[in-house]
Amino acid sequence: MGWTEVPRRLSVQLMVGVTIALFVMLGANLVLVWHQQQETLLSEMHARARVMTDEILAVRLFVARNQDRINTDSLGHFEFKGLNPAAVGRGVGTILNDITGYKLKQTRFQVRRAENAPDRFDWEALTEFSENAKLAEFYKQMEEDGKPVFRYAVPLRIAPECLVCHGGPPGEPDIAGYPKEGYKEGQLGGAISVTLPMSESMARIQRNAMIQIWVIAAITGGSLLVIYVLSRRLVTDPLERLTAVTTAIGGGRLQVAAGELEILHRSRELGTVADNIESMAASLRDMYTHLELKVAERTQELAHANQLQSQFLATVSHELRTPLTSIIAFTELLLKQAAGQQREYLEDVLESGRRLLEMVNNLLDLSRLEAGRVELFPDVVELPEMLIAVERSLRPLAERKQIALTIEAPGEMPLVMVDPLRVKQVLLNLVGNAIKFTPEGGQIVISSRPRDGWVEVSVRDNGPGVPDDQRNLIFEAFRRIESLGHQHPGSGLGLALARNLIELHGGQIGVEDAPGGGSIFRFTLPVAPNPHEEEDELNGGQ
Repeated sequence: MGWTEVPRRLSVQLMVGVTIALFVMLGANLVLVWHQQQETLLSEMHARARVMTDEILAVRLFVARNQDRINTDSLGHFEFKGLNPAAVGRGVGTILNDITGYKLKQTRFQVRRAENAPDRFDWEALTEFSENAKLAEFYKQMEEDGKPVFRYAVPLRIAPECLVCHGGPPGEPDIAGYPKEGYKEGQLGGAISVTLPMSESMARIQRNAMIQIWVIAAITGGSLLVIYVLSRRLVTDPLERLTAVTTAIGGGRLQVAAGELEILHRSRELGTVADNIESMAASLRDMYTHLELKVAERTQELAHANQLQSQFLATVSHELRTPLTSIIAFTELLLKQAAGQQREYLEDVLESGRRLLEMVNNLLDLSRLEAGRVELFPDVVELPEMLIAVERSLRPLAERKQIALTIEAPGEMPLVMVDPLRVKQVLLNLVGNAIKFTPEGGQIVISSRPRDGWVEVSVRDNGPGVPDDQRNLIFEAFRRIESLGHQHPGSGLGLALARNLIELHGGQIGVEDAPGGGSIFRFTLPVAPNPHEEEDELNGGQ
Protein backbone atom coordinates (compact mmCIF):
# COMPACT_ATOMS: atom_id res chain seq x y z
CA MET A 1 0.00 0.00 0.00
CA GLY A 2 1.42 3.38 -1.08
CA TRP A 3 1.58 6.36 1.22
CA THR A 4 -0.95 8.18 -0.96
CA GLU A 5 -3.54 5.50 -0.14
CA VAL A 6 -3.24 5.99 3.63
CA PRO A 7 -5.65 8.98 3.90
CA ARG A 8 -8.28 7.19 1.79
CA ARG A 9 -7.94 4.10 3.90
CA LEU A 10 -8.33 6.19 7.06
CA SER A 11 -11.48 7.74 5.56
CA VAL A 12 -12.88 4.31 4.76
CA GLN A 13 -12.07 3.07 8.26
CA LEU A 14 -13.78 6.13 9.75
CA MET A 15 -16.92 5.57 7.68
CA VAL A 16 -16.98 1.86 8.47
CA GLY A 17 -16.54 2.59 12.17
CA VAL A 18 -19.31 5.20 12.18
CA THR A 19 -21.58 2.85 10.22
CA ILE A 20 -21.04 0.04 12.71
CA ALA A 21 -21.59 2.40 15.65
CA LEU A 22 -24.82 3.77 14.14
CA PHE A 23 -26.13 0.31 13.34
CA VAL A 24 -25.32 -0.92 16.83
CA MET A 25 -26.94 2.04 18.60
CA LEU A 26 -29.98 2.33 16.35
CA GLY A 27 -30.34 -1.46 16.20
CA ALA A 28 -30.28 -1.62 19.99
CA ASN A 29 -32.90 1.14 20.08
CA LEU A 30 -35.02 -0.82 17.57
CA VAL A 31 -34.84 -3.97 19.70
CA LEU A 32 -35.72 -1.98 22.82
CA VAL A 33 -38.70 -0.33 21.11
CA TRP A 34 -39.82 -3.73 19.77
CA HIS A 35 -39.79 -5.23 23.28
CA GLN A 36 -41.57 -2.20 24.72
CA GLN A 37 -44.29 -2.43 22.08
CA GLN A 38 -44.66 -6.14 22.79
CA GLU A 39 -45.00 -5.47 26.51
CA THR A 40 -47.45 -2.63 25.84
CA LEU A 41 -49.54 -4.90 23.61
CA LEU A 42 -49.62 -7.64 26.24
CA SER A 43 -50.63 -5.07 28.87
CA GLU A 44 -53.45 -3.83 26.63
CA MET A 45 -54.62 -7.38 25.95
CA HIS A 46 -54.53 -8.17 29.63
CA ALA A 47 -56.54 -5.05 30.49
CA ARG A 48 -59.15 -5.81 27.82
CA ALA A 49 -59.54 -9.39 28.91
CA ARG A 50 -59.77 -8.35 32.56
CA VAL A 51 -62.50 -5.77 31.81
CA MET A 52 -64.45 -8.29 29.72
CA THR A 53 -64.35 -11.01 32.38
CA ASP A 54 -65.23 -8.49 35.11
CA GLU A 55 -68.27 -7.47 33.10
CA ILE A 56 -69.31 -11.09 32.57
CA LEU A 57 -68.80 -11.83 36.28
CA ALA A 58 -70.88 -8.78 37.17
CA VAL A 59 -73.69 -9.88 34.81
CA ARG A 60 -73.61 -13.42 36.21
CA LEU A 61 -73.70 -12.12 39.78
CA PHE A 62 -76.61 -9.80 39.00
CA VAL A 63 -78.59 -12.61 37.39
CA ALA A 64 -77.80 -14.98 40.26
CA ARG A 65 -78.98 -12.45 42.85
CA ASN A 66 -82.24 -11.76 40.95
CA GLN A 67 -83.26 -15.31 40.08
CA ASP A 68 -86.44 -15.02 42.21
CA ARG A 69 -87.56 -11.83 40.45
CA ILE A 70 -86.74 -13.27 37.03
CA ASN A 71 -88.56 -16.58 37.59
CA THR A 72 -91.63 -15.19 39.51
CA ASP A 73 -94.54 -13.63 37.63
CA SER A 74 -96.69 -10.77 38.87
CA LEU A 75 -99.05 -13.19 40.64
CA GLY A 76 -96.19 -14.74 42.60
CA HIS A 77 -96.09 -17.96 40.60
CA PHE A 78 -92.63 -19.53 39.95
CA GLU A 79 -91.82 -20.06 36.26
CA PHE A 80 -88.21 -20.77 35.15
CA LYS A 81 -87.35 -18.39 32.31
CA GLY A 82 -84.05 -20.06 31.35
CA LEU A 83 -82.05 -16.98 32.38
CA ASN A 84 -79.73 -18.47 34.99
CA PRO A 85 -76.13 -17.07 35.28
CA ALA A 86 -74.64 -19.70 32.95
CA ALA A 87 -77.24 -19.04 30.24
CA VAL A 88 -76.88 -15.28 30.53
CA GLY A 89 -73.05 -15.53 30.48
CA ARG A 90 -73.22 -17.76 27.42
CA GLY A 91 -75.58 -15.39 25.63
CA VAL A 92 -73.59 -12.27 26.47
CA GLY A 93 -70.41 -14.06 25.36
CA THR A 94 -71.99 -14.92 22.01
CA ILE A 95 -72.99 -11.28 21.48
CA LEU A 96 -69.50 -10.05 22.42
CA ASN A 97 -67.93 -12.59 20.08
CA ASP A 98 -70.01 -11.28 17.20
CA ILE A 99 -69.29 -7.63 18.00
CA THR A 100 -65.60 -7.72 18.93
CA GLY A 101 -64.26 -10.86 17.27
CA TYR A 102 -63.12 -12.10 20.65
CA LYS A 103 -63.99 -15.55 21.96
CA LEU A 104 -65.49 -15.97 25.39
CA LYS A 105 -66.75 -19.14 27.00
CA GLN A 106 -67.58 -20.65 30.39
CA THR A 107 -65.83 -23.92 31.03
CA ARG A 108 -65.06 -26.47 33.75
CA PHE A 109 -63.69 -29.98 34.08
CA GLN A 110 -67.16 -31.65 33.74
CA VAL A 111 -69.34 -29.54 31.48
CA ARG A 112 -73.10 -29.66 30.99
CA ARG A 113 -72.83 -28.53 27.35
CA ALA A 114 -70.31 -29.87 24.81
CA GLU A 115 -69.40 -26.44 23.44
CA ASN A 116 -68.10 -25.48 26.89
CA ALA A 117 -65.55 -28.33 26.97
CA PRO A 118 -62.07 -27.05 28.02
CA ASP A 119 -59.26 -26.91 25.47
CA ARG A 120 -55.55 -27.25 26.31
CA PHE A 121 -55.27 -23.73 27.74
CA ASP A 122 -58.56 -24.03 29.67
CA TRP A 123 -57.47 -27.32 31.18
CA GLU A 124 -54.17 -25.80 32.27
CA ALA A 125 -55.96 -22.79 33.80
CA LEU A 126 -58.51 -24.97 35.65
CA THR A 127 -55.68 -27.09 37.01
CA GLU A 128 -53.83 -24.00 38.30
CA PHE A 129 -57.02 -22.61 39.88
CA SER A 130 -57.81 -25.92 41.59
CA GLU A 131 -54.29 -26.20 43.04
CA ASN A 132 -54.04 -22.57 44.16
CA ALA A 133 -57.22 -21.15 45.73
CA LYS A 134 -55.65 -17.66 45.88
CA LEU A 135 -54.89 -17.48 42.15
CA ALA A 136 -57.14 -14.76 40.68
CA GLU A 137 -56.18 -15.04 36.97
CA PHE A 138 -54.20 -17.05 34.46
CA TYR A 139 -52.98 -15.86 31.05
CA LYS A 140 -50.36 -16.36 28.36
CA GLN A 141 -49.51 -15.49 24.76
CA MET A 142 -49.68 -18.46 22.38
CA GLU A 143 -50.56 -19.51 18.85
CA GLU A 144 -53.78 -21.06 17.60
CA ASP A 145 -54.10 -22.19 14.00
CA GLY A 146 -50.76 -20.51 13.27
CA LYS A 147 -51.92 -17.11 14.53
CA PRO A 148 -50.90 -15.27 17.70
CA VAL A 149 -53.59 -14.96 20.41
CA PHE A 150 -53.79 -13.81 24.01
CA ARG A 151 -55.53 -16.28 26.32
CA TYR A 152 -56.99 -15.18 29.65
CA ALA A 153 -59.02 -17.01 32.33
CA VAL A 154 -60.50 -16.19 35.76
CA PRO A 155 -61.86 -18.75 38.21
CA LEU A 156 -65.56 -19.16 39.06
CA ARG A 157 -65.75 -19.90 42.78
CA ILE A 158 -69.02 -21.23 44.25
CA ALA A 159 -70.88 -18.38 45.96
CA PRO A 160 -74.00 -18.76 48.13
CA GLU A 161 -76.14 -17.76 45.15
CA CYS A 162 -74.66 -20.68 43.14
CA LEU A 163 -75.68 -23.38 45.60
CA VAL A 164 -79.30 -23.28 44.39
CA CYS A 165 -78.29 -24.94 41.10
CA HIS A 166 -74.91 -26.48 41.94
CA GLY A 167 -75.15 -27.41 45.62
CA GLY A 168 -76.65 -30.52 47.18
CA PRO A 169 -77.95 -32.98 47.40
CA PRO A 170 -75.79 -34.26 44.49
CA GLY A 171 -77.74 -35.66 41.59
CA GLU A 172 -80.97 -33.84 42.36
CA PRO A 173 -82.25 -31.86 39.32
CA ASP A 174 -81.88 -28.11 39.53
CA ILE A 175 -84.38 -25.63 38.12
CA ALA A 176 -82.92 -26.12 34.63
CA GLY A 177 -83.22 -29.90 34.85
CA TYR A 178 -79.47 -30.63 35.20
CA PRO A 179 -78.27 -32.79 38.11
CA LYS A 180 -76.64 -30.85 40.90
CA GLU A 181 -72.91 -31.35 41.46
CA GLY A 182 -72.99 -31.05 45.24
CA TYR A 183 -70.50 -28.15 45.38
CA LYS A 184 -69.84 -26.29 48.58
CA GLU A 185 -69.26 -22.60 49.00
CA GLY A 186 -65.72 -21.54 47.95
CA GLN A 187 -65.05 -24.55 45.74
CA LEU A 188 -63.92 -24.13 42.09
CA GLY A 189 -66.97 -24.35 39.90
CA GLY A 190 -65.30 -23.51 36.59
CA ALA A 191 -63.69 -20.62 34.76
CA ILE A 192 -64.40 -17.90 32.25
CA SER A 193 -61.96 -18.16 29.31
CA VAL A 194 -61.28 -15.34 26.86
CA THR A 195 -59.35 -15.50 23.57
CA LEU A 196 -58.13 -12.21 22.10
CA PRO A 197 -56.67 -12.29 18.54
CA MET A 198 -53.30 -10.47 18.18
CA SER A 199 -52.67 -10.74 14.43
CA GLU A 200 -53.59 -7.15 13.61
CA SER A 201 -51.71 -5.77 16.60
CA MET A 202 -48.61 -7.79 15.77
CA ALA A 203 -48.82 -6.68 12.14
CA ARG A 204 -48.99 -3.07 13.35
CA ILE A 205 -45.88 -3.60 15.48
CA GLN A 206 -44.08 -5.14 12.52
CA ARG A 207 -45.06 -2.19 10.33
CA ASN A 208 -43.69 0.16 12.97
CA ALA A 209 -40.49 -1.90 13.07
CA MET A 210 -40.10 -1.65 9.28
CA ILE A 211 -40.61 2.09 9.49
CA GLN A 212 -37.94 2.21 12.19
CA ILE A 213 -35.59 0.18 9.97
CA TRP A 214 -36.10 2.58 7.06
CA VAL A 215 -35.53 5.50 9.41
CA ILE A 216 -32.29 3.86 10.65
CA ALA A 217 -31.17 3.30 7.05
CA ALA A 218 -31.98 6.90 6.14
CA ILE A 219 -30.19 8.29 9.21
CA THR A 220 -27.17 6.06 8.57
CA GLY A 221 -27.00 6.97 4.89
CA GLY A 222 -27.35 10.67 5.61
CA SER A 223 -24.76 10.51 8.37
CA LEU A 224 -22.32 8.67 6.12
CA LEU A 225 -22.81 11.21 3.37
CA VAL A 226 -22.15 14.09 5.76
CA ILE A 227 -19.15 12.29 7.26
CA TYR A 228 -17.77 11.51 3.80
CA VAL A 229 -18.05 15.14 2.66
CA LEU A 230 -16.56 16.50 5.88
CA SER A 231 -13.80 13.88 6.03
CA ARG A 232 -12.82 14.57 2.42
CA ARG A 233 -12.75 18.31 3.00
CA LEU A 234 -11.24 18.39 6.47
CA VAL A 235 -9.16 15.18 6.66
CA THR A 236 -8.61 13.11 3.52
CA ASP A 237 -7.76 15.79 0.98
CA PRO A 238 -5.37 17.64 3.34
CA LEU A 239 -3.75 14.38 4.39
CA GLU A 240 -3.33 13.27 0.77
CA ARG A 241 -1.66 16.56 -0.06
CA LEU A 242 0.43 16.38 3.11
CA THR A 243 1.45 12.78 2.31
CA ALA A 244 2.37 13.67 -1.28
CA VAL A 245 4.51 16.61 -0.17
CA THR A 246 6.29 14.72 2.64
CA THR A 247 6.86 11.73 0.33
CA ALA A 248 8.39 14.04 -2.26
CA ILE A 249 10.59 15.58 0.44
CA GLY A 250 11.62 12.10 1.57
CA GLY A 251 12.47 11.27 -2.05
CA GLY A 252 14.83 14.22 -2.32
CA ARG A 253 12.64 17.02 -3.71
CA LEU A 254 13.24 19.61 -1.02
CA GLN A 255 11.55 22.53 -2.80
CA VAL A 256 7.88 23.00 -1.87
CA ALA A 257 6.10 24.64 -4.80
CA ALA A 258 3.99 27.76 -4.26
CA GLY A 259 0.39 26.84 -3.48
CA GLU A 260 1.24 23.17 -3.04
CA LEU A 261 0.08 23.28 0.58
CA GLU A 262 -2.73 25.79 0.01
CA ILE A 263 -5.36 23.22 1.01
CA LEU A 264 -3.70 22.97 4.44
CA HIS A 265 -3.60 26.75 4.87
CA ARG A 266 -7.40 26.83 4.61
CA SER A 267 -7.55 25.22 8.04
CA ARG A 268 -6.26 27.12 11.03
CA GLU A 269 -5.03 23.93 12.69
CA LEU A 270 -3.39 22.43 9.58
CA GLY A 271 -1.99 25.78 8.48
CA THR A 272 0.58 25.57 11.25
CA VAL A 273 1.58 22.10 10.02
CA ALA A 274 2.01 23.45 6.48
CA ASP A 275 4.22 26.30 7.75
CA ASN A 276 6.35 23.83 9.71
CA ILE A 277 6.74 21.57 6.65
CA GLU A 278 7.82 24.45 4.46
CA SER A 279 10.27 25.56 7.14
CA MET A 280 11.55 21.98 7.50
CA ALA A 281 12.04 21.67 3.72
CA ALA A 282 14.02 24.91 3.65
CA SER A 283 16.20 23.73 6.55
CA LEU A 284 16.75 20.37 4.83
CA ARG A 285 17.79 22.14 1.62
CA ASP A 286 20.40 24.13 3.51
CA MET A 287 21.60 21.07 5.40
CA TYR A 288 21.72 18.98 2.21
CA THR A 289 23.75 21.63 0.40
CA HIS A 290 26.27 21.82 3.22
CA LEU A 291 26.23 18.03 3.56
CA GLU A 292 27.08 17.53 -0.11
CA LEU A 293 30.07 19.81 0.30
CA LYS A 294 31.15 18.02 3.46
CA VAL A 295 30.70 14.59 1.84
CA ALA A 296 32.73 15.67 -1.18
CA GLU A 297 35.48 16.96 1.08
CA ARG A 298 35.44 13.83 3.27
CA THR A 299 35.36 11.56 0.20
CA GLN A 300 38.35 13.30 -1.25
CA GLU A 301 40.14 13.09 2.08
CA LEU A 302 39.29 9.40 2.49
CA ALA A 303 40.37 8.60 -1.05
CA HIS A 304 43.66 10.36 -0.41
CA ALA A 305 44.03 8.59 2.95
CA ASN A 306 43.30 5.20 1.38
CA GLN A 307 45.81 5.89 -1.33
CA LEU A 308 48.43 6.86 1.24
CA GLN A 309 47.55 3.82 3.34
CA SER A 310 47.86 1.47 0.35
CA GLN A 311 51.14 3.07 -0.67
CA PHE A 312 52.41 2.84 2.90
CA LEU A 313 51.42 -0.82 3.28
CA ALA A 314 52.88 -1.74 -0.10
CA THR A 315 56.14 0.09 0.64
CA VAL A 316 56.51 -1.31 4.17
CA SER A 317 55.63 -4.83 3.03
CA HIS A 318 58.07 -4.66 0.14
CA GLU A 319 60.83 -3.29 2.35
CA LEU A 320 60.23 -5.98 4.99
CA ARG A 321 60.28 -8.91 2.59
CA THR A 322 63.96 -8.52 1.63
CA PRO A 323 65.46 -8.63 5.16
CA LEU A 324 63.00 -11.34 6.23
CA THR A 325 64.00 -13.50 3.28
CA SER A 326 67.65 -13.05 4.20
CA ILE A 327 66.97 -13.89 7.87
CA ILE A 328 65.10 -17.07 6.90
CA ALA A 329 67.85 -18.13 4.45
CA PHE A 330 70.71 -17.58 6.93
CA THR A 331 68.71 -19.33 9.66
CA GLU A 332 68.26 -22.38 7.45
CA LEU A 333 72.02 -22.43 6.77
CA LEU A 334 72.83 -22.20 10.48
CA LEU A 335 70.37 -25.04 11.26
CA LYS A 336 72.46 -27.43 9.17
CA GLN A 337 75.42 -26.95 11.56
CA ALA A 338 73.59 -26.30 14.88
CA ALA A 339 72.76 -28.82 17.58
CA GLY A 340 71.17 -28.98 20.99
CA GLN A 341 69.65 -25.87 22.52
CA GLN A 342 71.15 -23.68 19.80
CA ARG A 343 69.18 -25.65 17.21
CA GLU A 344 65.90 -25.16 19.15
CA TYR A 345 66.52 -21.40 19.24
CA LEU A 346 67.20 -21.31 15.52
CA GLU A 347 64.05 -23.33 14.78
CA ASP A 348 62.00 -20.82 16.79
CA VAL A 349 63.63 -17.98 14.84
CA LEU A 350 62.90 -19.76 11.53
CA GLU A 351 59.25 -20.39 12.44
CA SER A 352 58.73 -16.79 13.59
CA GLY A 353 60.44 -15.48 10.46
CA ARG A 354 58.28 -17.59 8.16
CA ARG A 355 55.13 -16.52 10.03
CA LEU A 356 56.16 -12.88 9.75
CA LEU A 357 56.94 -13.32 6.04
CA GLU A 358 53.52 -14.91 5.49
CA MET A 359 51.88 -11.98 7.29
CA VAL A 360 53.84 -9.49 5.17
CA ASN A 361 52.88 -11.32 1.97
CA ASN A 362 49.21 -11.38 2.99
CA LEU A 363 49.31 -7.71 3.88
CA LEU A 364 50.90 -6.86 0.55
CA ASP A 365 48.37 -8.96 -1.40
CA LEU A 366 45.46 -7.45 0.53
CA SER A 367 46.64 -3.90 -0.12
CA ARG A 368 47.00 -4.71 -3.83
CA LEU A 369 43.51 -6.26 -3.92
CA GLU A 370 41.93 -3.23 -2.27
CA ALA A 371 43.77 -0.96 -4.69
CA GLY A 372 42.58 -3.07 -7.63
CA ARG A 373 46.11 -3.88 -8.74
CA VAL A 374 45.87 -7.68 -8.54
CA GLU A 375 45.54 -9.35 -11.93
CA LEU A 376 44.41 -12.96 -12.32
CA PHE A 377 46.02 -15.34 -14.78
CA PRO A 378 43.25 -17.90 -15.29
CA ASP A 379 44.02 -21.29 -16.73
CA VAL A 380 42.24 -24.63 -17.08
CA VAL A 381 43.04 -26.56 -13.90
CA GLU A 382 42.32 -30.09 -12.66
CA LEU A 383 41.16 -29.35 -9.14
CA PRO A 384 41.84 -32.82 -7.61
CA GLU A 385 45.54 -32.47 -8.43
CA MET A 386 45.62 -29.08 -6.69
CA LEU A 387 43.90 -30.57 -3.62
CA ILE A 388 46.47 -33.37 -3.50
CA ALA A 389 49.33 -30.85 -3.74
CA VAL A 390 47.91 -28.81 -0.85
CA GLU A 391 47.40 -31.95 1.23
CA ARG A 392 51.01 -33.04 0.66
CA SER A 393 52.47 -29.66 1.58
CA LEU A 394 50.48 -29.44 4.85
CA ARG A 395 50.60 -33.10 5.85
CA PRO A 396 53.73 -32.72 8.03
CA LEU A 397 52.07 -29.90 9.97
CA ALA A 398 48.94 -32.04 10.49
CA GLU A 399 50.98 -35.12 11.52
CA ARG A 400 52.79 -33.04 14.12
CA LYS A 401 49.37 -32.60 15.87
CA GLN A 402 48.27 -36.17 15.00
CA ILE A 403 45.42 -34.79 12.83
CA ALA A 404 44.01 -36.96 10.05
CA LEU A 405 44.03 -34.93 6.81
CA THR A 406 42.02 -36.58 3.98
CA ILE A 407 40.58 -35.69 0.58
CA GLU A 408 37.09 -36.62 -0.68
CA ALA A 409 36.29 -36.00 -4.35
CA PRO A 410 34.19 -37.84 -6.97
CA GLY A 411 35.96 -39.84 -9.65
CA GLU A 412 35.18 -37.40 -12.43
CA MET A 413 35.33 -33.68 -11.78
CA PRO A 414 34.90 -30.86 -14.31
CA LEU A 415 37.88 -28.66 -15.04
CA VAL A 416 37.90 -25.17 -13.50
CA MET A 417 39.04 -21.87 -15.03
CA VAL A 418 41.04 -20.22 -12.22
CA ASP A 419 44.37 -18.67 -11.35
CA PRO A 420 46.07 -21.77 -9.86
CA LEU A 421 48.48 -19.82 -7.65
CA ARG A 422 45.72 -17.71 -6.10
CA VAL A 423 43.34 -20.67 -5.53
CA LYS A 424 46.17 -22.67 -4.00
CA GLN A 425 46.86 -19.67 -1.74
CA VAL A 426 43.21 -19.77 -0.58
CA LEU A 427 43.36 -23.54 0.06
CA LEU A 428 46.60 -23.29 2.01
CA ASN A 429 45.05 -20.53 4.11
CA LEU A 430 41.84 -22.42 4.89
CA VAL A 431 43.50 -25.79 5.56
CA GLY A 432 46.24 -24.10 7.60
CA ASN A 433 43.58 -22.41 9.75
CA ALA A 434 41.80 -25.74 10.17
CA ILE A 435 45.03 -27.39 11.38
CA LYS A 436 45.66 -24.45 13.72
CA PHE A 437 42.26 -24.61 15.41
CA THR A 438 41.67 -28.40 15.35
CA PRO A 439 42.77 -30.11 18.59
CA GLU A 440 45.27 -32.98 18.58
CA GLY A 441 43.82 -36.23 17.32
CA GLY A 442 41.17 -34.38 15.24
CA GLN A 443 40.18 -34.79 11.61
CA ILE A 444 40.14 -32.46 8.57
CA VAL A 445 38.44 -33.34 5.29
CA ILE A 446 39.02 -31.48 2.00
CA SER A 447 36.24 -32.22 -0.49
CA SER A 448 34.89 -30.96 -3.80
CA ARG A 449 31.79 -31.53 -5.90
CA PRO A 450 30.17 -30.04 -9.03
CA ARG A 451 27.13 -27.81 -8.52
CA ASP A 452 25.15 -25.95 -11.24
CA GLY A 453 28.03 -24.78 -13.45
CA TRP A 454 30.37 -24.32 -10.47
CA VAL A 455 32.65 -26.49 -8.40
CA GLU A 456 32.19 -26.27 -4.64
CA VAL A 457 35.25 -26.83 -2.43
CA SER A 458 34.87 -27.34 1.31
CA VAL A 459 37.24 -27.72 4.27
CA ARG A 460 35.60 -29.46 7.25
CA ASP A 461 37.17 -29.74 10.71
CA ASN A 462 36.04 -30.78 14.18
CA GLY A 463 37.49 -27.79 16.00
CA PRO A 464 35.66 -25.31 18.29
CA GLY A 465 33.58 -23.82 15.44
CA VAL A 466 32.68 -20.21 14.67
CA PRO A 467 30.03 -18.38 16.78
CA ASP A 468 26.96 -17.23 14.81
CA ASP A 469 27.54 -13.55 15.57
CA GLN A 470 31.09 -13.65 14.13
CA ARG A 471 30.60 -15.59 10.88
CA ASN A 472 30.48 -12.44 8.76
CA LEU A 473 33.08 -10.53 10.79
CA ILE A 474 35.91 -13.08 10.41
CA PHE A 475 36.10 -12.35 6.65
CA GLU A 476 37.02 -8.74 7.36
CA ALA A 477 40.65 -7.64 7.63
CA PHE A 478 42.25 -7.86 11.10
CA ARG A 479 39.10 -9.52 12.56
CA ARG A 480 39.52 -12.77 14.50
CA ILE A 481 37.41 -14.99 16.77
CA GLU A 482 37.62 -13.17 20.09
CA SER A 483 37.29 -16.23 22.32
CA LEU A 484 40.20 -18.05 20.57
CA GLY A 485 42.53 -15.15 19.77
CA HIS A 486 44.78 -15.61 22.81
CA GLN A 487 45.15 -19.36 22.18
CA HIS A 488 45.99 -19.18 18.46
CA PRO A 489 47.93 -16.05 17.46
CA GLY A 490 47.59 -14.63 13.96
CA SER A 491 47.11 -11.44 11.94
CA GLY A 492 43.47 -11.84 10.94
CA LEU A 493 44.32 -11.27 7.26
CA GLY A 494 44.04 -14.76 5.81
CA LEU A 495 40.26 -15.04 5.56
CA ALA A 496 39.91 -11.47 4.28
CA LEU A 497 42.45 -12.28 1.57
CA ALA A 498 40.66 -15.55 0.74
CA ARG A 499 37.31 -13.79 0.38
CA ASN A 500 38.75 -11.14 -1.97
CA LEU A 501 40.48 -13.74 -4.14
CA ILE A 502 37.39 -15.97 -4.42
CA GLU A 503 35.13 -13.02 -5.22
CA LEU A 504 37.69 -11.88 -7.80
CA HIS A 505 37.07 -15.26 -9.52
CA GLY A 506 33.30 -14.57 -9.38
CA GLY A 507 32.68 -17.15 -6.63
CA GLN A 508 31.41 -16.98 -3.07
CA ILE A 509 32.84 -18.07 0.29
CA GLY A 510 31.19 -18.73 3.64
CA VAL A 511 31.24 -20.79 6.82
CA GLU A 512 28.67 -22.98 8.59
CA ASP A 513 28.47 -25.44 11.47
CA ALA A 514 29.64 -28.99 10.80
CA PRO A 515 27.40 -31.88 11.93
CA GLY A 516 28.69 -33.14 15.25
CA GLY A 517 30.78 -30.00 15.90
CA GLY A 518 33.38 -27.96 14.09
CA SER A 519 33.17 -25.76 11.00
CA ILE A 520 32.82 -26.11 7.24
CA PHE A 521 34.36 -23.40 5.05
CA ARG A 522 32.93 -23.51 1.51
CA PHE A 523 33.82 -21.59 -1.66
CA THR A 524 32.87 -21.91 -5.32
CA LEU A 525 34.98 -21.78 -8.49
CA PRO A 526 33.79 -21.39 -12.10
CA VAL A 527 33.78 -24.45 -14.35
CA ALA A 528 35.99 -24.18 -17.46
CA PRO A 529 34.09 -24.00 -20.76
CA ASN A 530 33.83 -27.28 -22.68
CA PRO A 531 36.09 -27.06 -25.76
CA HIS A 532 33.80 -29.40 -27.72
CA GLU A 533 30.81 -27.10 -27.12
CA GLU A 534 32.83 -24.09 -28.32
CA GLU A 535 33.89 -26.01 -31.43
CA ASP A 536 30.25 -26.96 -32.12
CA GLU A 537 29.20 -23.32 -31.76
CA LEU A 538 31.92 -22.23 -34.20
CA ASN A 539 30.92 -24.88 -36.71
CA GLY A 540 27.25 -23.93 -36.35
CA GLY A 541 28.11 -20.28 -36.87
CA GLN A 542 29.93 -21.14 -40.14
